[in-house]
Amino acid sequence: MFKRIDESQFLIAMLKKLSDFLARQRALPIVIGIAFVAASAILEIINLGLNSTFLQVFQIFFHYVGIITALIGLLVIQPLGD
Repeated sequence: MFKRIDESQFLIAMLKKLSDFLARQRALPIVIGIAFVAASAILEIINLGLNSTFLQVFQIFFHYVGIITALIGLLVIQPLGD
């Protein structure tokens, strides 16, 4: 099963395109992560007045997705660089 995935020309081409794009836009994952954390802060401020469980769940989700995205962005900067 994994051999078929490893030899997939479609996945190889998509990974190459993604790698080339991230090599040109190295800071993009970090900026996206910061935007998620900022959205989380806005949701938290809104939730102070509304006290909604739904908003609280989204706030937590955005917060952690933002942190993970920014950390992954920091990790891939060096391998994709120069």
